Amino acid sequence: MHLDAYETALLEKIKQGVDITEKVDSTKAIEKVLAIMDGQISVENQENHQPVYPSWQPYADESVTLMVNSVTTTIKSNASGFIDEIQRTLKPLMANKCALLQRTIYVLEDENGQWKVGDEHNLWHSALPYNQLMPIVIDGLQQYDYQQSGYQIAFHGAALSWRSFNLLIPGVSGAGKTTLASAFSLQGAMPYTDEAITLDSAHQLIPIPIPFGIKHGSRPLIEKWQGSEIECTLWQRLDGRELQYWWPGQFSGKDENKTVVVIFPLYQPDSKFQINEVSLIQAITKMAEGGYHQADPYDSAVIPSLIDWLKTAIRIEVRYSDAYTAAKQIRDYLV
Repeated sequence: MHLDAYETALLEKIKQGVDITEKVDSTKAIEKVLAIMDGQISVENQENHQPVYPSWQPYADESVTLMVNSVTTTIKSNASGFIDEIQRTLKPLMANKCALLQRTIYVLEDENGQWKVGDEHNLWHSALPYNQLMPIVIDGLQQYDYQQSGYQIAFHGAALSWRSFNLLIPGVSGAGKTTLASAFSLQGAMPYTDEAITLDSAHQLIPIPIPFGIKHGSRPLIEKWQGSEIECTLWQRLDGRELQYWWPGQFSGKDENKTVVVIFPLYQPDSKFQINEVSLIQAITKMAEGGYHQADPYDSAVIPSLIDWLKTAIRIEVRYSDAYTAAKQIRDYLV
């Protein structure tokens, strides 16, 4: 039986007498490690499976440690300039202590000025230009955090808390989710996430405090709304989309069983503001089109349970030409 890096960490903590159940919501990993401790299953030469210094990368002498919820990630690089950029962009995540779950991401420049990114086990990408590095690292932080969060299902989209409402803004890339979420944030809403609406088995929202990835064209709008300039580097995703990272302010804590409002944005230049109710089938279809990930794809109870939960939600499509004004009008509609 092979233990991965975080399961190995759990095993060591148990040996030290640490009560891991109070710190980690990852039931399968806990059960697996406890079974080993009880002798129900064996570990085949576990020393051979310990995380090792990756064979694909050279010596990395610069590092910075970040914490997202219960996961600590150390970014190691052979280029001090990229570590400086990480410290500027992700300053609110910089950690002075280590959480129970730990991992390492390597970001390395080769002799040809190209870059490689990977972790202790695998090379993720190679032959990258510098301007594609940050989105890969931030996506890696976010994905690993929600995978270890005890989630049941995650949808592509943003989520915020405002008064007695949880505002969910799912949809495909380019639909205007982040711009509308940014407008809500600047009007007092507190974000849970910008990229992955993450739900546990009780359909409670799981916060993932990662900066918003805003399109280059949205930056002037946010600067106008907040009345100050955004100082951030322009990056590029692997598919060519350009974006910059912006911290919206205080993130929301644990979900408080608020009224759920699912908002499907429909930005159209010069259009009049309009709200239309969305049927249950339309809502499920739109959310699926935006992309989702189910923790256990063989659990047949997940989707029926999700449908029952969505039946109780307010579901609306919003047509607008200005996101900031639309956020105000949506708030007026809800109260």
